[in-house]
Amino acid sequence: MAYQDLTAQEDFWNGKELEVGATLEGKLVLIKPSRGPKSSGVMLIEKEDGTKVNVWMKTVIASSIEGVVKEGESIRLTYNGLKKTKDGADFHDYKVEVDR
Repeated sequence: MAYQDLTAQEDFWNGKELEVGATLEGKLVLIKPSRGPKSSGVMLIEKEDGTKVNVWMKTVIASSIEGVVKEGESIRLTYNGLKKTKDGADFHDYKVEVDR
């Protein structure tokens, strides 16, 4: 038996600077819920080429998929850039789509 490095296949898509319009498409493999009030959950997406990518479930993403998108479904995320709330706070905006 040989050990396989599973983390080498994973990277955080939105853990770095994204260009407006950047997209990620793939199958939703796993949703890892947040572990506290100030932490984000993580979802694992498998792209068509088999690469697995972690995505921080920012508020917009989490509220869009919660109870709507199920593991195993195909999903597309598009980064819409930095926006402002009504109170003037910055947030990262995403378009979340599911293929049904």
